[in-house]
Amino acid sequence: MSPLSADGLSNDRTGHRLNPNSATVKDHVASMHLKCGVGNRVAAALLFRGIPVPRESQPV
Repeated sequence: MSPLSADGLSNDRTGHRLNPNSATVKDHVASMHLKCGVGNRVAAALLFRGIPVPRESQPV
């Protein structure tokens, strides 16, 4: 996970910092969620920081 996402930056802000467009960032974040087995960016940030992810934040 990108530290920028873990810090709560939106796709637009992450894209601005790294220079790809926000659609590219959105695709990468969605791919990361699938690979990590989480359903949203909050759960991904928790996982990145080593905090247990609530069951309701995991995809079905």
